[in-house]
Amino acid sequence: MPVVTCAERTSAAPNAQDAVWVSNGAGNQLYYPYVSSCVSVTLVFQNGLLGGHASQVTPDAQNPKMQPAQNLRDVIGRMITAAPGGHILGAFRRICFIGTTDQQEWNLVQATKLITDRFGQPSTTEQLNYSLSPVDIVFDTHNTELYVAGRNQMALGAVQTVQDATASDAVQNYV
Repeated sequence: MPVVTCAERTSAAPNAQDAVWVSNGAGNQLYYPYVSSCVSVTLVFQNGLLGGHASQVTPDAQNPKMQPAQNLRDVIGRMITAAPGGHILGAFRRICFIGTTDQQEWNLVQATKLITDRFGQPSTTEQLNYSLSPVDIVFDTHNTELYVAGRNQMALGAVQTVQDATASDAVQNYV
């Protein structure tokens, strides 16, 4: 399982995989393509990452609605469903929100409560919140490194994101 893509649901892709589990391992990466007017949420566990990608707008092509907080709650619900059993997850370490996190419409306090109600308090209580947009994001589970690369166009892939983030010194440890 080298690169797992976590994409937002849109009218063009209403069934996109927006909630995923990635176990730790050599070459295993969680990739968020083109986080623009949306938010990614990554839960860091001892044995892997649980990721979600929430859009501001519902994926309904006929009658789309702006409801970022509800969409984020829905994605967190799908993340909870996608999570393997607790013994596989291991200890809960951290919550990371990246995207348009400066917008109050997401209600990150409520989102955090949904997460902690299900998984408990993470061992690192300081959340990793970045208001960056548009970006591509890669979490590398083997090196526990986070790569974030600015984008003026659609997603360029996980490999290019790692290269661009490394070139611009936009790499950090996420644990």
